[in-house]
Amino acid sequence: FLHASKIGTLAVVGPISQLYTLITAILGIIFFHESFGLAKGIGMFLILIGVALLGVKLSKIHTSDSRLLAGVPHALASAIGTGLYLFAIAISSRTNGWFLTVLIIRIAMAITTVCILRLQRFDFSTLRTQTPWKSILAAAILDVSSFSLYSYIIAHYEVSTVTVITSLQSAVIVLFSWIILKERLNKQQVVGFLIALAGLISLQLR
Repeated sequence: FLHASKIGTLAVVGPISQLYTLITAILGIIFFHESFGLAKGIGMFLILIGVALLGVKLSKIHTSDSRLLAGVPHALASAIGTGLYLFAIAISSRTNGWFLTVLIIRIAMAITTVCILRLQRFDFSTLRTQTPWKSILAAAILDVSSFSLYSYIIAHYEVSTVTVITSLQSAVIVLFSWIILKERLNKQQVVGFLIALAGLISLQLR
């Protein structure tokens, strides 16, 4: 996802990465036997359509000339991996408790990152002078806080519902990319975003 954000438009790859909600929701319905009705089905369909409009640049002349925008394949790969990852978190949170799940995952991520950097012969001395620590610290606090809250909630409520609600972060990503990064969406992408948002709302209806 970070690589997709680097090479693509954040307002596009952000919402596309939210496809993980569909994967996690479907797994929750299948393996946890969670509720599934017409509203959920319509919601999932709308999200797929919305994401397609967000991520594919259509030619005005020949649809065969359609091509994926930069970062979209990476965002899709991120969505698949995240969907499976969050379902595994749901299993662990319900079995081992949310705190132990968060602790083990964050320790494992830190160790894995350090090992990868050492294999790449990364110069750790550059961290003291070339790292925006204030931004990273703020992101880390928000990440740990939100991840802990998610792990706690998902242990007590339906995985398919909770995960889909969290995907509303796509609206926040688009908003901040517009305000801070000055990114713009074309008409097709605006329609795609609104359709995806409608799908998210539909998933919460009963």
